[in-house]
Amino acid sequence: MRNQRKAGVIIDGFPLTEWEKQVIRSIRNDSRIELIFLICLGRKGESSSEEETEVIDASITHDGELDSATSAYVREQSPDWILSLSRVRLRGEILDMPTWGVWTYRHYGETIPFLKNFRERSSSTSVCLDRLKHNDMVQPLREACISVRLDSYRTHMKKVESITSDWPILVSAHLEDETLMRQEEQYVPKEYSLLKGKGDIRRTEMIHRWKRLRRKLFGYEFWNVGTTTMSLKEIMEHKNLNIHWFKQRSDLYYADPFVYRDGEQWKIIMEEVDYRSVKGFITEWILRNNEVIQEEKAVLSGGSHFSYPYILYVDGELYCIPENSETEKVVLYQYRDGWKAVKTLIDHFPAVDSTLVKYQGKWWIFCTRASVYNGDNEELHIFYAEDLFGEWSPHARNPVKVDARSSRPAGTPFYHNGELYRPAQDCSHTYGGAIVLNRIRHLSETKFSEEIAARIEPDPSDLYPDGIHTLSMADGMVVVDGKRTEYHLKHFLKKAYCYRPVPLEKVLAKPLKKKSRIV
Repeated sequence: MRNQRKAGVIIDGFPLTEWEKQVIRSIRNDSRIELIFLICLGRKGESSSEEETEVIDASITHDGELDSATSAYVREQSPDWILSLSRVRLRGEILDMPTWGVWTYRHYGETIPFLKNFRERSSSTSVCLDRLKHNDMVQPLREACISVRLDSYRTHMKKVESITSDWPILVSAHLEDETLMRQEEQYVPKEYSLLKGKGDIRRTEMIHRWKRLRRKLFGYEFWNVGTTTMSLKEIMEHKNLNIHWFKQRSDLYYADPFVYRDGEQWKIIMEEVDYRSVKGFITEWILRNNEVIQEEKAVLSGGSHFSYPYILYVDGELYCIPENSETEKVVLYQYRDGWKAVKTLIDHFPAVDSTLVKYQGKWWIFCTRASVYNGDNEELHIFYAEDLFGEWSPHARNPVKVDARSSRPAGTPFYHNGELYRPAQDCSHTYGGAIVLNRIRHLSETKFSEEIAARIEPDPSDLYPDGIHTLSMADGMVVVDGKRTEYHLKHFLKKAYCYRPVPLEKVLAKPLKKKSRIV
C-alpha cells in the first residue's frame, strides 16, 4: 500500500512477553503500517509468531550503538520510524536513520519501572512514549498521567500496558501534525535501581493492601448536594466554595446534581444510592427558596447503575443523558410526562459521565471509558455529530488524552469571556477529589487540546471535606456535590448488601429511617 508507514521494532530477544506480542501485533495488523523488520539484540529462544517479519540478529556496544552491519541494513530499509522495546538505551547514528526517529517507552529505561513511585508512595505517575535524541535527551510523543495501584505492582504494570499498547499506531497516524514534533525536548538519563528496591515495593504493597481492605470492609462514602451564591467569576478565582447543603445531614448519598428551570420551578436531578439496593438510581427535587419541597425517587432506574443525569434543553425540549456504562450505550431520554428513551447516541462503548455540548455548529460528547485496569477516570474520549439525532463518530485521536487529573467530566460546560470551559474531575489522589476547569484551546474532528484554568477543592472544615466532583449551572444558579468518607464497624453490615441486594421496589416502599446529624 503506497501510503503505508514503514516501521521496525527492536527487541532484546525471544521469547517475547505477552505485552510485547500485543504491541507488535497491533503494529502488524494496522493497515496503515508495514512492519518491515524485527531487530533482535540477544536471542534467548525461538520466535513463534514473528515469522511474517524478517528477524535480524544484532549486537550492541556498551555505549548503546548497533553493530555496523545492522546499521547498514536499517539505512538500506529506510524506515519511517522504529520502536525500541529493548531495555538498552540506544545511541548513535541509529537515532537519525528513520524519518521520524526511534521511539521507546520511558519506563523501559528504568531497571525497575516505577520504583520511585512505590518508594515515595505517590498516588499518580506519568507514562511517556518518547522519541530518543542524542545526549540523553528525549522528545515526548504521547504522555499520560495515571493513578498508581500501590497495592499491587503487577496490577499497576498491567494497567500501564493496557493504556500504552496501541500508542505507536496512534502516533504514527498523526505524524504530519506539526505540533507533535515541536514538543520541548527533555533530559532523561537512564536510571539504574538496586535489586533491593523490590523490598520497597513489597512494603508499599502490604501497607496499601491493608488500606484497601480497611476501606472495602469499613469505609463508606457519603455524598450530598448543595448550592453556592458565588458568581462564575468568583468560582474561577477561588478554589473553595461557600456551599449551602440542601439537606443538612452527613449520612446521605446524593451526587452528580444537575440544575434546570421547569417553568417557574427550579429542579435538581441527581444520582441517589441506597446501600440496600447497591446500584444508583435517578432522583429529582423541586426547590422553593433554596429548600427542597418535593422529592421524586427513581425517575430513571433499571437493573444496572444509573448516575450523572446530564440535562440539556434543545429547541425548547428537555433531554437527559444518564450515565449507564454497564449497558455500553449512551442513551438520550426526553421528558414527556416522564423520561422516555428516544435515541441511542453511542452503542458498544462503555461511556462514563457523558457530557454533551454544541460548539462551532457541531454536537460533541465528552466521556471517559470504563475498563478493567484503567478504571473510569483517565481516558478521555470525544464523539461528534452534525445533528443531535444523527450519526455519531469517534474523534480521530481517541482517547484524546489520558490524565487522572483532568479527564473525567464533572458537570456542565460553560462559556466565560467567549471561551468554552469543561469541568473535569481530579482523581489523581482520590475519586472525585477536586474539580478542574479546563479551557478548550482546540476542538475539531482531528484535533483537541485543553488547559487547566482554575481549580475547585473541598473545604477541609466543611461537613463534606473529602471530595467535590460535579458543578452544574443554569440561569445563574449553581449546584455542586461533596464527599464525606467515614470508617466504622457498622458500615461492614452495609457492605454485605453487595452480595444480596434488596430489589429497588422494596427499597422505595420502605425508606430508611435515618438518624439525623444536624450541622
